[in-house]
Amino acid sequence: VNDATFNLIYNSDRKTIIIEIEGNQNKEIILSSLSGKIVRHVQTSSKTTTFNLGNNPDGVYFISVKQNGKLFTQKLIAY
Repeated sequence: VNDATFNLIYNSDRKTIIIEIEGNQNKEIILSSLSGKIVRHVQTSSKTTTFNLGNNPDGVYFISVKQNGKLFTQKLIAY
């Protein structure tokens, strides 16, 4: 997280989300639905993380990244 954002790449054909974050520090990544249900939750030090939405319904999701005591969130519309 470069003090503001991270990159999201959504592939609607495969229903996958690729999350790119600078740095090799430990980070927590949370994928949650609009209702607040946590769909995926991982802790990693990798620069790239992939989530598969699989059978989760189309709709609005939030991807949150916690790193170095800071929280960053982006909205994703899955279709």
